[in-house]
Amino acid sequence: MERLYCAQQAAQSGEVAQLAQSLQEIGAWPAEHPLYNEAQKAIETWSNVLIGDARRAFNQGDIQRASEIISHIPTNSPRYKEAQTTIADWRKQWQQGQQVYTVAQTALRNQKWDEASAQLSALAELDNPFWRENRLRDLSEQIVLERKAWQQVTEARGAVKAETPRNLGTAITLALEVDRDSYAWGRAKADVDRWTNRIISIGWQQWKAGNRIAAADSIEQIPKSIALNPTARDMLVFGQAQARVSAAQSDWKPALSQVVNLLEGITALHQIQPGSAFYGQSRQDLLNWKRQLEDVTRLQYASLAASLGQKSSLQTAIAQASQISPTRPRRQQAQTLTAHWQTRLSALKIVRLSCGRRRSPIPIRFLL
Repeated sequence: MERLYCAQQAAQSGEVAQLAQSLQEIGAWPAEHPLYNEAQKAIETWSNVLIGDARRAFNQGDIQRASEIISHIPTNSPRYKEAQTTIADWRKQWQQGQQVYTVAQTALRNQKWDEASAQLSALAELDNPFWRENRLRDLSEQIVLERKAWQQVTEARGAVKAETPRNLGTAITLALEVDRDSYAWGRAKADVDRWTNRIISIGWQQWKAGNRIAAADSIEQIPKSIALNPTARDMLVFGQAQARVSAAQSDWKPALSQVVNLLEGITALHQIQPGSAFYGQSRQDLLNWKRQLEDVTRLQYASLAASLGQKSSLQTAIAQASQISPTRPRRQQAQTLTAHWQTRLSALKIVRLSCGRRRSPIPIRFLL
C-alpha cells in the first residue's frame, strides 16, 4: 500500500521522469498482488499522460523525444498496444515528411525551383503539424532565400567582364552578400577565394614590374572583411607606404604635408616583420626615407626663413639648403630651392640698388 501511495504522490507532478519512475515501481506487480487492480488503473492513467506528452513532442518536431516518452509505458499497461501503434504511425509520418524535405533540398541544391516548390504541396498534405506547418513555412522561406542567393551569385559573376582588380573587387563584394545559410554560398565562397587569389596574382605581377603603388591599389580592391595572406598584406602596406613617400616628392616647394607623408610611410614600413618576402627591401627603403625626412625637415626650416623675404633670411635659407650634400636623397630639391632663393636675393639687391640711386644727393651746381 505504501509503495502505491508513494508512486501516486510522485506521479502527481505530471513530469515524465516522475511518471516513468512511478510506472517502474508498480508496473511489474503480478496479477496476484492485492493492489493489482488499483495499480492497473494508475498505470492506465499515467500511460495516457505519457501518450499526451509524446504527442506534443511529436507535433513540435521531436520524434526522438516522443519515442523516448512512449518507451516508458510498460508492456502490462492497458494502453501499451495503442502506444506502440501510435509511435509506429508517427515514425511513418516522420519518414514521409523527411523524404519530401530531402527531395526539396536536393532540388534547391540543383536550382530546380519548380521541383522544390512542388514539395510545398506534398508537405501540406501530411498529418503531422510540424511538417504540415513549420517545415512548410521553413521550406517556403528557404526557396525565396535560395533564389535570391543564386541571383546574387549570377550578378557577382557578371561583374567580372574583364579580370581587372576593380571588377574582381566589385564581384567579391557582391558575392559576400550571399546568405551564408544558403546552398549558393558554397559556390559564392569558391568564387570569392578564386577572385581574391587572382587580384593578389595581378598585384604581384605589378610589384615585380616595379609598380608598387599599382600593386597596392590592386590589393586594396579586396574587401577589408577578407583576411589577406601575409604576402598580400605586406604588399599592400609597402605599396601604400610608397604612395605616401611619392606624394612627398610631388612638389619642389617644401610643405608640412611632405613631412607628414614621409612620417606615415616610415611608420607603415615598420609593420613589415623579419621573415617577410619584403623585409630586406623595406629596410633599404626605410633608411632612404629616414634620410629624406631629415632633408625635408631641414628644407622646411630653410623655407620658413626664406619666407621672411629679407636678405639675411634668404642667406640663411641658402646656407641651410647648401648643407644637403650630393649624396643625400633630396639634393636635387635643395639645389632647386637654392637657385630659387638666390634669384630672389639677387632681385632684392637690384631693388635696393635702384632705390639707393633715386635717393642720391642733388649736385651742388643745381643748388647754387
